[in-house]
Amino acid sequence: MKSAIEIISFGPKALLLNWPQHISEEINTEISACNLQINKYFKDLLIESVCTYCSLTLYLKQPHTSELIAKIQSLLSKRQQYNTQQKPSTWTIPVCYDLSFGIDLQRVADTHELTIDDVINLHAKPLYHVYFLGFLPGFPYLGGLDERLITPRLASPRWQIPKGSVAIGNQQTGVYPSNSPGGWNIIGRTPVNLFDSQNPKPSFLNAGDKIQFYSVNLKDYETLSESFANKLLTHENLKGGKLTHD
Repeated sequence: MKSAIEIISFGPKALLLNWPQHISEEINTEISACNLQINKYFKDLLIESVCTYCSLTLYLKQPHTSELIAKIQSLLSKRQQYNTQQKPSTWTIPVCYDLSFGIDLQRVADTHELTIDDVINLHAKPLYHVYFLGFLPGFPYLGGLDERLITPRLASPRWQIPKGSVAIGNQQTGVYPSNSPGGWNIIGRTPVNLFDSQNPKPSFLNAGDKIQFYSVNLKDYETLSESFANKLLTHENLKGGKLTHD
């Protein structure tokens, strides 16, 4: 794939790189790959870079120049080879779908004329694609939700959603990394800490990563919660594709 990319001035110290404006895992994967290369070659010039579904914003330490834009364009012209170099991580994350956590689980099931077990199985089955992190620090917007679970957001957001809540909003699913207001349908909770501001790398997730959920009962959830209290998930915590507490 080689999508047309438009580079737009986003203020004197920012550049907006626009891909075709539609949600596509292929486009998003290309954006993630280009983001890694831009951070590699222009790290001394960057404050940060922000990926979304179909764009990449570069926040710079100094005003951008036509020379810098030309260098970025040259780098982007080689982007086809970057996709093959990218090695995204796959994370396997436990979710407890107990009704004490999944406060909207029954309603989601009723809406789609499914059983609660159907919803759990359909939600845990896909390998989700992390399109980007946003809304809250560490909040992953995940693509790949089964069409049978597509559920509109709440008409009125709740004032407080607990940290770790797993939710559905339209065709997406995601995890609230901290206590927050929110309007998505809550179907479960994970004990995994998705964001830690004290960690050198506050979020273990990156755009382009993959997530596989698996169901745990309430007892296992409580055990994992104690073991992983305030601990950010890392590859060292993973064994055999499952989250461990070694």
